[in-house]
Amino acid sequence: MKIHLLFIWIIFNQITLAQNLILNPSFEEYDSLPQRDGSFVGFVKNWDNLNGKSRFPYGTPDYKHRLGGQEARLPNTYHGSLEAQDSAAVVGLLTLAGWADNYREYISTRLKTPLTKGQRYELSFYVSLAWQNPYCAGATNNLGCLLSVEKPIQKMGEVISQTPHWQAQEVLKPFTWQKISFQFTAQTEYAYLTLGNFQSDKQTQYARVFKENSTGAYYFLDNFSLTQVPDSQMIMNQRLPNASNLQVNGRKVEKQATFKIRAGKLQISIFDYGKQDGDSISLNFNGEWVLRNYMATKKPKILNLIPQKGTNLLVLYAHNLGKIPPNTAVVEFKDKYYIRQRLTVKSDFSHSGAIEFQMTDY
Repeated sequence: MKIHLLFIWIIFNQITLAQNLILNPSFEEYDSLPQRDGSFVGFVKNWDNLNGKSRFPYGTPDYKHRLGGQEARLPNTYHGSLEAQDSAAVVGLLTLAGWADNYREYISTRLKTPLTKGQRYELSFYVSLAWQNPYCAGATNNLGCLLSVEKPIQKMGEVISQTPHWQAQEVLKPFTWQKISFQFTAQTEYAYLTLGNFQSDKQTQYARVFKENSTGAYYFLDNFSLTQVPDSQMIMNQRLPNASNLQVNGRKVEKQATFKIRAGKLQISIFDYGKQDGDSISLNFNGEWVLRNYMATKKPKILNLIPQKGTNLLVLYAHNLGKIPPNTAVVEFKDKYYIRQRLTVKSDFSHSGAIEFQMTDY
């Protein structure tokens, strides 16, 4: 009986981890089929914009469906031509409008359940430009994803000035569906997901990609997934600290300093650099996780480590970028002879900063 119960618990736990927390992730469910440009509020189930309106000057994303009206029917829509990435529907929004300063469109959804504070999650979705878009001839960076406890409010079409959990640093030019995927640690019980450009026009890079004369950038979105990430997935590709091409979860390990230490214990103190801005980190020492999902503060976190003779590697893994990218932490350390040194380590979503310690017997 115990074996059967354990087996059931394992299956239930795996299902929980794999559960998609986004309702209607591919926009297949609808209350009404879209008929024209601006069809979104009251059309696609479980999704909303942030102002409840459907006409400019309000921010108005668009719902597209194979069974929609002429302006909103896939694959040839008012905003260009493409097929859905998954099944029969997509959503489209502007990240920049050349004819209206700082005009923004956002989509938002309430999650199935609020996220668990301290738990790691993976969010993925697909994004694409559309061919022959007569409405917008360009592309931008700054498409972002914001998780929040409350749904943001947009009075008309203004920029929502909040810090997203992820945003495209480079100009996105996907002429076919491109998957976006990133991991983060929930800092609180987030209940809403919102997508759009959270930066001003001046902070947004623009590039023309089509021959049309219009100025603006418009993206289609599809097939969202938000799932828990088990701790076992946060692994290094190699366990040897001096191995070449070392990675953590696909991020390249970047050695930022090397220090000599003497035999014995190695005491590490870690705290946030500069202004405390919500940096969340994990620390890996010689292939073992010695600190997980820790939000760095001004108060030092002290760890006592046992180094091995020769090469030792301490890796800082960033779960977010805080309010002031990149993720930075001050590492202060001393060996058994109390030789104290300090270094600021920087990590982001492509690199994990590391300190190498060379231990000698003297």
